[in-house]
Amino acid sequence: MRLKLSLFSLASLLLIGGCASAGTATLSWINPTANTDGSALVLASINIYRAASATGPWTKIGSTMAAGTPPAVPATYTDTTAPDGVTVYYAVTAVGEDGMESVQSTVVSKAMPAPIPNPPTNLIVK
Repeated sequence: MRLKLSLFSLASLLLIGGCASAGTATLSWINPTANTDGSALVLASINIYRAASATGPWTKIGSTMAAGTPPAVPATYTDTTAPDGVTVYYAVTAVGEDGMESVQSTVVSKAMPAPIPNPPTNLIVK
């Protein structure tokens, strides 16, 4: 059974643009500060999930330790293992100090660029 922690507003999980390399996506979000019942949340970590479809199945690709992170400060995670040339989907969950995990955040996606081939070498003219 999952405890429903108040997690994210609809637009608070973002993909940060400007990552030029294939296979890289940087996620950004605001950490939650309360449980769904309004009590203070003692946040332990954030779990990061990736899928090939907006509906899953989801694979946990990482976790960030959030203990001591000030509330309402943007947190980030960079995925450097995303497959090239496809669209990937991300969601995150909050984990309280008691180990209870929230429902997933909103889902965001990124079309990962295909790798660019190296140019030919040893070009000569005779």
